[in-house]
Amino acid sequence: MVINMSLKDGMVHLYELPENEVCIRLPKEIQEKMFLLASKIVGNNTRLAKTLGLNKTTLLDFKKSRFASTRLRIIKALSELLAKNGYKEYSLDNLEKKILAIKTHWVGKFIYSPKFPINFNSKSGAITISAILFDGGITANKYPFYTNKKIFLIKKVLENVRKVVGDTEFHIIKQHTGTIQLSLPKIFGLILIHGLNIPSGKKIFTNPEIPEFILKGSKDIKKAFLQQAFDDEGSSNPGKNTSGRNIELSQSGILNNPPLRLINLKKLISDFDIPVGGPYYISKYTAKNGRITHLWSIQITNQRDIRRFAEEINFYLPEKRLKLKQLLDSYTLPEKFKKGENIEVAFEACKSLKFAGEKIIIKNVALEIGRGETHTKDIMNSLVNQGKLVVVKPKGNPTYFGEGFKPKEFDVVLK
Repeated sequence: MVINMSLKDGMVHLYELPENEVCIRLPKEIQEKMFLLASKIVGNNTRLAKTLGLNKTTLLDFKKSRFASTRLRIIKALSELLAKNGYKEYSLDNLEKKILAIKTHWVGKFIYSPKFPINFNSKSGAITISAILFDGGITANKYPFYTNKKIFLIKKVLENVRKVVGDTEFHIIKQHTGTIQLSLPKIFGLILIHGLNIPSGKKIFTNPEIPEFILKGSKDIKKAFLQQAFDDEGSSNPGKNTSGRNIELSQSGILNNPPLRLINLKKLISDFDIPVGGPYYISKYTAKNGRITHLWSIQITNQRDIRRFAEEINFYLPEKRLKLKQLLDSYTLPEKFKKGENIEVAFEACKSLKFAGEKIIIKNVALEIGRGETHTKDIMNSLVNQGKLVVVKPKGNPTYFGEGFKPKEFDVVLK
């Protein structure tokens, strides 16, 4: 039994694909050599066909490379016989690196020079999977697709698909709604389904998850995945009357529970130390056929968190980047501290001043934390009450005319 490690590492091998649904083309000299060696091992062509349980004519067609491709089941049978008899260079692990083209059985578009083992554990792989899980999908007939109104994103996705899997045939059509659809070969659908366990069919029913290797990937891989998801389904909202600003991403499903990919997405964003609210239940929609879908969303609402999103992740689509910049520019007040955070921020500022040899006075701390002196005074008093600061010089009257009051000085209590 073959263990599908691609679910954990994102690498898809030829042997993971269904042998009766896939056809491949190898160099002519390799196909002829495989046939001659296998025939020699068992004795002759007739015995070879009987040993492998294959049609003799089919094997001769393979030897002569009569057709554009051969079913994987036939090549696998020859490969196993040869590898078992010491010809390890013809194992599937070695042959997959020499494939000229791959497609589905009967009718199907090709992927030329496929890049086996196919590595989805990369930035291009993350973009590809994100596109399929959000604005794209895999039909019930196993055809992958991606839709968007921006040709910029259509080209970006196609470019990254090709970087991952090889020279992929494709079809682009603009629908009457203005949406552009990128249709990809069915063989790519089989790679996603059997290699990465991404289900075919409508996402509202299948409720797909983000693959584990993306969730455990590097920051670059996570960022690439998130950017694509937010380019597809995310938005930055200016709110009303300068309140209610947020970054939001919504997804639907037939269950009255948040879609798994939305829960996974929240975890990915949190890995950048950006707090995310939700998933929140937004609404339900009843279609003409009576089917009910539920809409859920995750949101980033705090000014500081939105700014951190812009710095760490952001959108890739220029229009959305500009809209996020305009949202951030609309803030006129400094970032709010979260509950209890002002104490810690002010204490860190005091320690920084002490380390720099500067006086720890209310004015200096206020400048460090970007707050008014009255508010900072209350925070400093709280720190004294907590035993984190001590007053070393009380506020003093001026010694000379025009000198002004001498500010109260503090020191950090080291424990």
